[in-house]
Amino acid sequence: MQKNISEHLNNMLLHLHNWNFPVCKLLNDPIDKDEISKMFQKIGLSPPEELIDLYQWRNGTDVKLGTVLDNIHIIPGYYFLSLEDAITCFLSFKDDDRWKPYWFPIFSNGGGDFYALDFSKANGRHAPVIGFLLGEPNQDTEYLSLASMLQTFSECYDKGIVFITAEGYLEMDDEAQADIAQRYNPGLDFWTS
Repeated sequence: MQKNISEHLNNMLLHLHNWNFPVCKLLNDPIDKDEISKMFQKIGLSPPEELIDLYQWRNGTDVKLGTVLDNIHIIPGYYFLSLEDAITCFLSFKDDDRWKPYWFPIFSNGGGDFYALDFSKANGRHAPVIGFLLGEPNQDTEYLSLASMLQTFSECYDKGIVFITAEGYLEMDDEAQADIAQRYNPGLDFWTS
């Protein structure tokens, strides 16, 4: 039986709780489906169901001035944007030549890199995930869907591929993560090259 978005996230959060990682106390409360739909209508986008599921789980991370980025990562190097912050980033980038107007950011490194859903390839339920790296000329599809991305990271947590360093940072064995990502995202060139 395939797990849903919240089950993968709850599994990841369980590990973070066990490590007493600060992000656990900084995740915002969920928002309801009607509010999510209204916010997307304002920017003229129709989100896939898995993105609605994501924000019904939690509304991203409460990031205040002075927040240490390393303390808010939910996946190594990236934190979960609140819907309000994601919309702000989307509106800031949508006319940038490096960004496609149908990409919607969901995870950020705080320095201009994002994981974004590609709404142009959404099928109602899922949309592929783009790894946007600010200084790179090409932006690749890294995951077939948000669900496959979270399934990848959830298993990485379970297998110790995502871990806490002695200094207290969330880290990952990139090669081992790539093996799992390839299994859950078959056919993507990103994981075979």
